[in-house]
Amino acid sequence: MTNPDGVLLKELAGGRTQVQMGKLLGTAQTMIGMVYRGERRLGAASVRRLIAAFPERREFILDTLFPRGGAR
Repeated sequence: MTNPDGVLLKELAGGRTQVQMGKLLGTAQTMIGMVYRGERRLGAASVRRLIAAFPERREFILDTLFPRGGAR
């Protein structure tokens, strides 16, 4: 099973730590780790904060998390 949420988050994180990404998204580091491992998905609030933090990557974020055609 693929983990688009974790792959996306890792790519956008770049050199940021899980703690830094958690602060950026307003969530705990443990949640970020769970997303990285595919145990959890990003919630709506986290997706909104991700887009706010990376507005230039908006389309990429949405296309990755919500691919057109409904396949996930």
